[in-house]
Amino acid sequence: MNEEFYAVVKLVSGEELFAIVMPTIENDTEYLILSDPIVISKVSTNDGYYAYKVEPWLKLTTESIFILEKTRLITVVESFDQEMVFLYKRYLNSNISGTAGNYRLKRNEGYVNNVKDVRTQLEKIYQKQSS
Repeated sequence: MNEEFYAVVKLVSGEELFAIVMPTIENDTEYLILSDPIVISKVSTNDGYYAYKVEPWLKLTTESIFILEKTRLITVVESFDQEMVFLYKRYLNSNISGTAGNYRLKRNEGYVNNVKDVRTQLEKIYQKQSS
């Protein structure tokens, strides 16, 4: 019974989490161990599309493992939704590699050059015109 799996966890507080979970029993009390729990929100865009916003469950901690007593849970449902698993893994990878929020635009997405290089080029042009 102590196998971990992807799950959606609904807490009595109303929060809905996605995490790798593992049930356990300690001193006749049932617990759920959550690894890197996240909150996934569906966000609508102005042009009629939607995206998912992924955030850590607790934002002011560096802990990744949390233990919840069964009495704090409404339900736990194993998730086979590959899209949610993909979002979860991508979120974890971006936090491990430190690339969260550091996505580099490609040229066809609007990236032209970085500030340092453009400044150097403009200074060269200005210096030529001044001479």
